[in-house]
Amino acid sequence: MNLLKWYREMLLIRVFEESVGKLFTQGLAPGTSHLSIGQEACAVGAVSVLDSTDQVFSTHRGHGHFLAKGGDPMMLMAEILGRSGGYGNGFGGSQHTSYPTIGFNGTNG
Repeated sequence: MNLLKWYREMLLIRVFEESVGKLFTQGLAPGTSHLSIGQEACAVGAVSVLDSTDQVFSTHRGHGHFLAKGGDPMMLMAEILGRSGGYGNGFGGSQHTSYPTIGFNGTNG
């Protein structure tokens, strides 16, 4: 077991989600977002038992799963903000994030 690694991943997800929430509250992010605050351990726990070749699909609250699977937080934030540096060049937004290279095949929303 790697408890410290899991804790760091959960903390990253929590801080990321809180940041996204603030941006939406301030009107700085387009569209809508469904946060997974309080569900960080679910994402980290589920992904921690997967092999690197396993594929993941997530729900509309998929930021945590995406980050736990190895997604880059800066690129995910760019996607959420509708910027070209995101995984879908800003077109997928918060609820339709996908990055097959890391085995994350999308969220529904």
